[in-house]
Amino acid sequence: MRNLYGKLILDIQDNFGYTNSMISTISARPHRKVFRHMPELTISQAADVMGQHRTTVWHWIKGGILPARQHGRRGDWQINVNTLREFAQKYNYKFDDEMVKKLIGN
Repeated sequence: MRNLYGKLILDIQDNFGYTNSMISTISARPHRKVFRHMPELTISQAADVMGQHRTTVWHWIKGGILPARQHGRRGDWQINVNTLREFAQKYNYKFDDEMVKKLIGN
């Protein structure tokens, strides 16, 4: 197996012009894991689903109470639907499942 790996490295160097440092960098990178896409909502959508104002949802995110991630060039906030559902249950807020289905298309 080791011998096959060595032949592969030499083949890559010969055919693509990669240096040893380039190859070691490539082989040292962890393989990407493929995750199933989890439905996410914007702040406005999350506010509508919970019957709250969008500013309230934004304050929850900024305060670290509601986990969310920023996405894209503009840095739009995305909130995982399951996280939002758990948040609503924990703090006794309304959560409209029918509206979520319409918004995410399921």
